[in-house]
Amino acid sequence: MRRSREWIPTVTDFISACSDRYFITLTTKRRVGAQELSRFVGECFHRVNTKLFGPKYGRRKKLFLATYVVHESNFDQGLHAHVLIGVPDGALHQKANPYLGDIGDLIIRTWCNLDHGGRGVGQDVQAIGDFNGALRYVNKHVFSLGSFDAVDVLNTRVPNINETAPLEG
Repeated sequence: MRRSREWIPTVTDFISACSDRYFITLTTKRRVGAQELSRFVGECFHRVNTKLFGPKYGRRKKLFLATYVVHESNFDQGLHAHVLIGVPDGALHQKANPYLGDIGDLIIRTWCNLDHGGRGVGQDVQAIGDFNGALRYVNKHVFSLGSFDAVDVLNTRVPNINETAPLEG
């Protein structure tokens, strides 16, 4: 039996439905390639998800931030990352001692504290008001299958909130 496609949300649909959403730009201290940047972004979000969700993230990786990551070239032919982030509704209250600070600031602080993270002034975080505008900005260089490799598929993730989705007959 196959799962119905209507039960599989796209990453951007999931993020747009979250009431708490962020658009973040992450830069590095030096020029890096796509694989290295992907590894750095993954390390950052691993630490952030651990801080926000504790065992619900750490043990089974069931609860985490929804992320859509796109790499973009810098003026010096390096890369930086644009990230759309959705906080699953009610997820922050799943941990016994919930994180009470600003999530955008946590991500920037975590990124800057890593060896490769850039200076704080080189990072940007904004709450998303106009999701379609933010998505258009992030996807400005992703316009065909040939340019799809700018999407960091290793760090583009949707939490498995509903593990018991009905099966199609």
